[in-house]
Amino acid sequence: MQNSFLCLLLSIGLLLVCTISLQAQSLPALTQAGPSKKTETDSLLKDPNKALLWGLIPGGGQVYNGQYLKSPIFAGGFVGITAFAIKRRRDYNRHFKAFNEELSNSTGTSTLSDDFATIRNKKKRALRDYNIAVNGAAIFYAFGLADAYMSAQVINDGMPRSPIRAAYLSAVLPGLGQAYNKRYWKIPIVYGGLGAAGYFVFYNADRMQRFTNEYLSRNSPGFGEPDPAMARYTSNTVLLANRSRFRKNMQISIFVGVGWYLLNIIDALVDAHLRDFDIDDDLSLRVSPYIMPVNTLSGMERPAGGMKVSLRF
Repeated sequence: MQNSFLCLLLSIGLLLVCTISLQAQSLPALTQAGPSKKTETDSLLKDPNKALLWGLIPGGGQVYNGQYLKSPIFAGGFVGITAFAIKRRRDYNRHFKAFNEELSNSTGTSTLSDDFATIRNKKKRALRDYNIAVNGAAIFYAFGLADAYMSAQVINDGMPRSPIRAAYLSAVLPGLGQAYNKRYWKIPIVYGGLGAAGYFVFYNADRMQRFTNEYLSRNSPGFGEPDPAMARYTSNTVLLANRSRFRKNMQISIFVGVGWYLLNIIDALVDAHLRDFDIDDDLSLRVSPYIMPVNTLSGMERPAGGMKVSLRF
């Protein structure tokens, strides 16, 4: 189970990649036909609210949208992650019981068995895997709801370059909306910011965990041996102060990473909107003669001349 966390992340990543590829293939000619074709394809339009309600059943929203290949991905992924969470919770309960029995049978660190550290580590890994799986299942379930709602919006959009689809693709995989908008030079910037934020998150989390482990090893019997590299921190007050400092830095790094992720979505949305606008730098004023018929008091029409002024910007 030491690699269970990595396996879970790889599984979720594979599911998301499959979802992205199917998303690109499941939007037929309606998204390329333009708004004028909607009257001929009203039967293909989807109600986003109904798609969201059907999405309460994992995979149901995708079935409502007619994206049948995506439905087993969301249904099977949610069930698989949930089953993994249940298994790791049972493992944790078993290891926790053995851990408490070992503590109750001992009177000090000298009487702890050699298996005590192994039991403690198994208990920690099982609890970590359970928490990750529960959060992963919640995220995957919410993503299924968002996919059902946004896919219905994209199907109804009918624009050659849909801003909704660009934002949705960037939400699924940062940088994908920029690729959809053909702004490839922005992709390294997106991942550069996310990579920097991720580095500081893991760095500060590692430092915070080191100070936490050192404090527990000095004050909790049987937790483990103190780290020789942390010997210069002689008091518990200093250990706790450093742990709080790195925890604060980790939280700031997480907020920065989330903000950069949201900025990536907003950029894709706005850029897709602006791609349909005429942003030519040509600014010109044109004056031309203009003739139009004018009704007289007798009810007859006669031509009247004038000047037409047009400003292009």
